[in-house]
Amino acid sequence: MANKPFYRRVDELAVTSFPIAWLGYLAAHTWTLTEPIAASFGAVLGWACADLVSGFIHWLGDHILPADAPLVGKWLVQSFAEHHDRPQSICEHGQAERNGGPCVGGLIVLAGGAVGLKWFGTPGGVSSFLYGWLAALSVGAAATNQFHHYAHLPSKLVPHPVLTLQRLGLIVSPRIHGKHHSGPHADSFCITTGWCNRLLDGILKMTWSRLRGESQYATKSIRPIDRLAL
Repeated sequence: MANKPFYRRVDELAVTSFPIAWLGYLAAHTWTLTEPIAASFGAVLGWACADLVSGFIHWLGDHILPADAPLVGKWLVQSFAEHHDRPQSICEHGQAERNGGPCVGGLIVLAGGAVGLKWFGTPGGVSSFLYGWLAALSVGAAATNQFHHYAHLPSKLVPHPVLTLQRLGLIVSPRIHGKHHSGPHADSFCITTGWCNRLLDGILKMTWSRLRGESQYATKSIRPIDRLAL
């Protein structure tokens, strides 16, 4: 325990705290749930937003952030490096190591949302929408790497309810995520559901790839493992 890095202690605390905080958020803000249809639409959008955010952070870890970046280098970027070098390494991680960082993100979303609803929320369609949006966004953010983990497990080891969610497209499947590992890790970054892969790929190709050169983006991946080797 004495030699455990600080960020691993944060991981453990976040994994333990998030489910309690999420249930607390649901219970404390039921007063906003006056329009169930609006809340349902918000939940669908929140689930999609979690996927888009997961892809953007994944892209940052793959292509932008250096392996020695303060705070997130060892905590995030080097995990991407290991995962690209050995994709099945994600299956060797414990719950805290795998889900700690995403749970921190989920806690930040919950905290910001709770403050926003307390200060500005009033019963009605908008608050119901935000209630559903924040609930889905936070849990999608917190669970994204667990879904990613399931996409790499042999199907015989994946729980049947999870396989059903994969087949329905509600969480990322091995087929969808496999596209990211089939080339130079230059597209298909989203790891919550994969819904937003085309959107994020299009945005990156219209912006970042233009800055760096279209052919370079399409054929060359600046992987964290390359930076670690320098």
